[in-house]
Amino acid sequence: MGISVSTMRLIARTMKDRHLSGMCVTYGVQGVEGQYSDVRKILSMEGYKYRDIDNDSIIMDNTTQFGRTIHQSVLFNMLGFDIVDSIDVSAQENPTRVLNLNKPIDQTLHCRYDMVYDGGTTEHCFNITEVLSNTVRLLKAGGIVIHHLPISGYLEHGYYQISPSLLFDFYTANDFTDIEAKIHISHSRTRSCYFDFTSPAKLPHNFGNPTMIFFIARKSAVHNDVVFPVQNVNPEHFITNRGFESFLSALYTMLPEDFASKTLQLCKKITCMYACKRL
Repeated sequence: MGISVSTMRLIARTMKDRHLSGMCVTYGVQGVEGQYSDVRKILSMEGYKYRDIDNDSIIMDNTTQFGRTIHQSVLFNMLGFDIVDSIDVSAQENPTRVLNLNKPIDQTLHCRYDMVYDGGTTEHCFNITEVLSNTVRLLKAGGIVIHHLPISGYLEHGYYQISPSLLFDFYTANDFTDIEAKIHISHSRTRSCYFDFTSPAKLPHNFGNPTMIFFIARKSAVHNDVVFPVQNVNPEHFITNRGFESFLSALYTMLPEDFASKTLQLCKKITCMYACKRL
């Protein structure tokens, strides 16, 4: 899916106090929406203490949906990582490792990385169980995973649209801690908002607009086996109000002038009381 301006803001807001460093691996080679000066401005505005990159070290990428922009390695270097790898089933976008995440990764890659960034790959892999298991295996103890995945409004985008409980239950069962999640709602490529989310909680079955989860968790320890949870299907966890689409429609008719305040006014009128924040 790539790392858009709004996604960069989400990354900066959620990770600025986590002191990122070491080795990072991405699923796929992520397009980055911006030049080096654009990314510096975004990170500065969000209060992220980024690493300056020498001009000679700024690599450009011509293969992404955003045109000629900085390569993902530049962004992740700015975030604090020294080494940035990538995994893809195809060599077309020049990943550092050509691997099929549907299959178990080689043991030489176990406990190797300080961060796994999944910006929209898991939903394209049929064996989602193995993808999540590989994510656990790739991370060192103390390592962080970020999943930015579709949960609603992405029919036929991939094989799956992800329920938040899948990520919460799986990573909790595997002793991940510091779990944090945002529901990221898009109106267009340049306009979006999000709200904080904790599971279990009531959510609508359909948000009316393309919606993703931005999920973060930290691996607390290394275990020999990956644990697979069973969902708690308590009916109280599922919202019965399917008219949430009308809320989103009303929300976006009031864009773009006073987005933040009008969003909050509308949120106060619905029973879920979501506190949306602009990106």
